[in-house]
Amino acid sequence: MNDHFKWLAAAALLLGGWVGGFMMGGRTHAPSPLATPAPISSAAPAAPAARGLTPLSRGENPSATTDAAADSTTGDSATQGDAQAALLAALREPSDIRRALTMYGIAARMTPAEVAQALESARRSRGKNANLLVSVLVSRWSEYEPQAAAQFALTLDAQARWGAVMASFGNWADADPQGAMAWVKALPPGPARSTALSSLANELAKRDPAGALQFLANTPRDQNSNSAYYGIFNEWGSTDPVAAAGHALALPRGQGREQAIQSLVSSWAQNDPQSAIAWAQGLPDLGSRNNAVASAYSTWASSDPAAATSAILALPEGDTKNRILNGVTQTLSYRDSRAALDLIGRMPEGFARNNALANVAGRLADSDPQTAAQYVQALPLGDARKTAIQNVASTWARSDPQAALAWTDSLPDDEARRNARQQAVSQWAQSDPKSAAEYWLKADVKGGQSGTLGQIAWQWAQNNPQEAMTWARGLPDGTARNDALGSVLGSMAN
Repeated sequence: MNDHFKWLAAAALLLGGWVGGFMMGGRTHAPSPLATPAPISSAAPAAPAARGLTPLSRGENPSATTDAAADSTTGDSATQGDAQAALLAALREPSDIRRALTMYGIAARMTPAEVAQALESARRSRGKNANLLVSVLVSRWSEYEPQAAAQFALTLDAQARWGAVMASFGNWADADPQGAMAWVKALPPGPARSTALSSLANELAKRDPAGALQFLANTPRDQNSNSAYYGIFNEWGSTDPVAAAGHALALPRGQGREQAIQSLVSSWAQNDPQSAIAWAQGLPDLGSRNNAVASAYSTWASSDPAAATSAILALPEGDTKNRILNGVTQTLSYRDSRAALDLIGRMPEGFARNNALANVAGRLADSDPQTAAQYVQALPLGDARKTAIQNVASTWARSDPQAALAWTDSLPDDEARRNARQQAVSQWAQSDPKSAAEYWLKADVKGGQSGTLGQIAWQWAQNNPQEAMTWARGLPDGTARNDALGSVLGSMAN
């Protein structure tokens, strides 16, 4: 496979998943029964050593890698520093796609020694793109040592693990699918194997969805492995939805079958929404039918809002229409909050309309918090209005906590003002816990002060436990100090 397209596919995979399947292409042999391999160590492998390794080609056994000349792999410290500097510069790229593509382009030229050094730095990083960086480096590592890369990825924390495991199997499933399947089957039961199983099944489905489903059927699973069906049928629904539909309905009833149906409908609706909706409406189970129809309309709205909106508004009035409208407005809110509000404006007065507006308000606050604030304050009194106000306060505080708190202070209702202020301060604490704590201590807050201070202390200790402990110890004696100290200690223990 052309290297440019391979790395483009990997970038797309981590950013969305479905693009990666299209770009990676290539069909491997269908899975077949395999002998159980030797037991796999649970210890985390070291990052790739500074030694010569030859990237795998399709069908090559991972254990057959051979040493190359040392001068082509070890690199000097200046070269390694240049690679890390280039990766750090790429992290500052504002475009998600360009950022990922640039990082993959840099990683494609890195030696094992450079990957090892960069991985060590990436694991210590707490930046918002640190997980993407780890996944990029693991993907590069998997070209040389796929088993070691996959085993390393499984030792990462929950936030970094999924993307890194997916990245490790991208190359392995292409070069040695039988070896990858045998390795996953030999893993001991538990969350690690569930993650590996879902990731590998997703990769296999890009080449042979029927074979991926067979692999899943022949591998012991637990309830956490049901997400594997989502990846398989998401891929299958984009290439042969009719065949995928038959296999989805043939699955035994349960969470795995539901995952398959919902994933299939969403994927199908990207290319042929009317056919996907028609199939979903014929499902025998009421719950599956309602969820699948709503999912199909939401997917349609994400690609053609005008056509989907017209079709939905033409539906008969009732719970089904309201449920679909609520799902579609949420989908639209991610790409065009004003279009979502326009759709809500065409809905009849009532609970469904108010609930949809409450959900969209938080999204609108990302781009236009003042308009979002006006909308939610115009809502009639009730739970939907309370939820909407809190959503706006929390979202607004991510970008401008002082302005968000000034708005919450202007709210006339005592309960709404107190809850909104608490949401804004809690959000502020995620980026600047010290300032959030100082504000909360100085503000004239009645009720809930120690609880909110405890939340701030917990968040603070997640990022800087020593600083959080020093602050908590410096508080005056009382309930607030005790709660803050307890939260810091609890966070550190966790």
